[in-house]
Amino acid sequence: MKLYAISDLHLAHRINRDALATMPAYPDDWLIVAGDVGEQPAQLEFALTVLTSRFARVIWTPGNHDLWCPHDALDQPRGQGRYDELVQICRRFGVTTPEDPDINEPTLDYVAGFVPNATGKHFNPHVTVGVATQDYLKEMLAEPFSEFTFSPVGASVYHLGNFGTARKQLKRWELEH
Repeated sequence: MKLYAISDLHLAHRINRDALATMPAYPDDWLIVAGDVGEQPAQLEFALTVLTSRFARVIWTPGNHDLWCPHDALDQPRGQGRYDELVQICRRFGVTTPEDPDINEPTLDYVAGFVPNATGKHFNPHVTVGVATQDYLKEMLAEPFSEFTFSPVGASVYHLGNFGTARKQLKRWELEH
């Protein structure tokens, strides 16, 4: 996974919207959108429509142009109201904002239930080898499955991140063969 950053898109300008529309996909990578997408909420919506379809995860923070509102636009939210509007747009697209908690609620619930639900007689050792759709999994399970063995070359302990991700490696051991 790579982490990219982009800013100052200024999507009020057609040439910038056209350039954004041609951006290639990086489906395994994350993108930080570091402000100044545009002056209108619709410009943020356009950007997130494009970017969330091309990156595994998008993180947004506002710039001064995003929060700016013309003095004569009395029908538009200002200040905190404008910021809240932009955060809600990000939430509709599943984009991380400065308002998101460091660890989300489903992860906190998982940790709270881990000991009673996944230890002792409920312990289920397993190896995760990938991610697939439910349909693919059903198709795979319907076919004969050959046993396999594997030999680990190392072990690590991580801080748990959102959605079961390994957030930060705390300790690693190399195993002898």
